[in-house]
Amino acid sequence: WSSSTAAWPRAQRSFSSDTRCAADAVQLAACLHVRDAIDRSVVFVCFDEHLRGAAQAEGLAVAPAA
Repeated sequence: WSSSTAAWPRAQRSFSSDTRCAADAVQLAACLHVRDAIDRSVVFVCFDEHLRGAAQAEGLAVAPAA
C-alpha cells in the first residue's frame, strides 16, 4: 500500500472506529487503491447500504444495483 497511502484516509473518514466499520474502511481503501493503481474504473460489490454509500461518495460504481 505504500504507493497509495492516500486511499486509507479517504476511506477512513466515512466510518467510525468500531470493528465492523474499520473492516469496511479497509475494504473500501483496498478498492480505491486498486482503482488508483490500475487507473481504470472498477465496480465495488457490496450489499451493506452504508458501505455502498461511502463507495459511491468516492466515485465508485457499485453492484448489485439497488
